[in-house]
Amino acid sequence: MADPDLSADPQLLAKAGDTLDEPANRLRTALTNFMTAADDIGDAPWGTDQLGQAIGQAYQESKVGDVLWSARNLADGVDDVRSRVRQMAGQYANVEEVNSQ
Repeated sequence: MADPDLSADPQLLAKAGDTLDEPANRLRTALTNFMTAADDIGDAPWGTDQLGQAIGQAYQESKVGDVLWSARNLADGVDDVRSRVRQMAGQYANVEEVNSQ
């Protein structure tokens, strides 16, 4: 027997999954724009004198690459959640169809 207090709306779940497209795309676009701007600046925008070398050393030690890697993984994670929410919506729709027969 179905619990009337427990329900799922497959259409609403699918719509929720669709809304996750924008954040993932915006994050990827921002990351791409940042990488393009950084590439345009070059390897040592702070200069090659003693101060520039010190800044470059600090920059390398800050592990910026880890941050960029994390941002890419975050976008992939949002895509994965979107896909799973859509899959869940489809499964609920199938269950509702079977239960209505």
